[in-house]
Amino acid sequence: MKLITIKFTNLKSSEAIDRYLEEKFGPLEKFLGEFGAPHNLYVELAKTTKHHQTGPIFYAEADIVVPKAHLRAEATAEDLYSAIDILQAEIKRQILGLKEKRKSKVKKE
Repeated sequence: MKLITIKFTNLKSSEAIDRYLEEKFGPLEKFLGEFGAPHNLYVELAKTTKHHQTGPIFYAEADIVVPKAHLRAEATAEDLYSAIDILQAEIKRQILGLKEKRKSKVKKE
């Protein structure tokens, strides 16, 4: 997966987070193959508050731009890695839904 932008808000970037993002979003490349070549991924990771210690304080957002489609997902969780996992599952669901939509459109014709 071509990671164009990773934005950190109230967090520090680290190699571990970058590797984890690549590990989670890299396999989605096989699902995006039929949509054409230019697809870009934008990820924002944030800590929503500086003083709370419990509750959903980590926020993750992803945008994938493919030809003729724009997929967007958000997730909040108590742990940054959990938020990334939820985000990946939602983006995967949207990609598979878009693939099914395009397949059914071809079958109708």
